[in-house]
Amino acid sequence: MHSTLFFESNDVHVTEHLFYECSYFLDRRTGAKSEINLETFSRKGMIKVEEMPISDITQEFGMKLIAYEINEVEMGDGEVEALSFIYGKRDFLLCTGDEKVFKFMAFMGLEENAVSLEELLGEIRGLPMRYSELIKTLGIKEGLELRESFLKNLT
Repeated sequence: MHSTLFFESNDVHVTEHLFYECSYFLDRRTGAKSEINLETFSRKGMIKVEEMPISDITQEFGMKLIAYEINEVEMGDGEVEALSFIYGKRDFLLCTGDEKVFKFMAFMGLEENAVSLEELLGEIRGLPMRYSELIKTLGIKEGLELRESFLKNLT
């Protein structure tokens, strides 16, 4: 099984909000709901759940988030939590299936910390498109363009 090998071979951290939020995915071919049981991996010590209260967000990160939201879209609490964690710990990678998160990462200069699920696990049949390397690449490209445009408007 891909996931067991992945968790055994890597140091995996997940924010508390996302740990409880991510409980299933929909197979893009069949539409079937498949459970994701992160609790099992956590009990075995294969996942470290990180507490990242929204109140711990740095002022600098908060200001950049506001600048991004003025130009784009709002982020949910789980996304803000994960992004704030990565912003403070640049030696971590953030894996997501949300193109706007990849876009924001590039806007913040965190594109090197972005990774797609496809990149981590390889090609898996039925994996939703949002977890593909293509979606990550498109989000990064848009975020870099947005950052360039934003910086031009500051001068």
